[in-house]
Amino acid sequence: MLQELAAHTDAGAFVIGAMFFFIAVWIGVFVGVLRTSPADLESRARLPLDDPPSPDARPRDARRPAPVAGAAPHATTRAAEAHDASAQTRA
Repeated sequence: MLQELAAHTDAGAFVIGAMFFFIAVWIGVFVGVLRTSPADLESRARLPLDDPPSPDARPRDARRPAPVAGAAPHATTRAAEAHDASAQTRA
């Protein structure tokens, strides 16, 4: 079926066009990188990868999904709430 489709359509032109498009984009990126100044590359290398954490942010592993309305509380949820309450009383 695919051979019949390729024989009856001009699919070969799409393959050649895609190859030329890929090569053109690759050459464009390559030339862009070569024309970039070393100072610009150095400044980009020193950019922070993440935003600084906000003071009220919780640790990533401490986040838990919101409880479902009407569902019985889970033991780990109760333990986490007890931990949160004890942390608030210490503060």
